[in-house]
Amino acid sequence: MTIEVDPHGIGQHELGAKMDALKPDMSYLVDFSNALKAIAYVCMYGARKYTRNGWKHVPAAQQRYLSAELRHIFNGEEDEFDMESNLPHVAQAAWNALARLEKYITESDDDILKYMGGVVNDVIKESN
Repeated sequence: MTIEVDPHGIGQHELGAKMDALKPDMSYLVDFSNALKAIAYVCMYGARKYTRNGWKHVPAAQQRYLSAELRHIFNGEEDEFDMESNLPHVAQAAWNALARLEKYITESDDDILKYMGGVVNDVIKESN
């Protein structure tokens, strides 16, 4: 069971309460809006080339997406854009890193996101 609290100490049934103190602040993603848009273009290209969400079912995904990520990193040292897709290698490398991370999280036996939230919340508490 997750304990929800208001970051300002307001009781759950008091005016102005918002029980989001221990939830991830998704507004940080706005800092990466251009990068995330580039990832969306890579997603769209991949969905056309293969199938939408087909990447979730690739056998030996961790090794294969790491290999693809590194190929795009190394090819990006020579050419900015991928010859086949005409998309930046750096965007494709980032997509592969995100695919590996998503697979890692979803296939983890532990609730890794809950663990990460605990680590970050502990650091925030220590800095206050």
